[in-house]
Amino acid sequence: MSFASAVVLNDRERFRNYFRTLPTNINLPSSLITIVKHFGWRQMAVISEDQNLFTGLNAALQTLFNAEKLLLDSSVVIDSSANPIPYNTIFETINSGHFRIIFINTYSQFAYNILCEAYY
Repeated sequence: MSFASAVVLNDRERFRNYFRTLPTNINLPSSLITIVKHFGWRQMAVISEDQNLFTGLNAALQTLFNAEKLLLDSSVVIDSSANPIPYNTIFETINSGHFRIIFINTYSQFAYNILCEAYY
């Protein structure tokens, strides 16, 4: 039993004895598209961590954004093994593309540090 929501865990042949307590994040891309369209946004940036859970979601988002003729910048991928993690360079890439809507696709500790870097 786990709180994990990775799509890869849907494979019942590999994970026969795995039971979820949270829903999978498989619907997250379509939910984000709905929000983006509701507010009339045309572009969004994604900051992701370099793990399957997050990079798989980026691929699904890119497919949906392309289908809707929206711009998605998912080029900022954090190397979670880096020490120290260069949080100060994250926004240089995003700001060069003038993105104001940013989806943080990481574990909470990384998200906290990213938000602190953005604020300060």
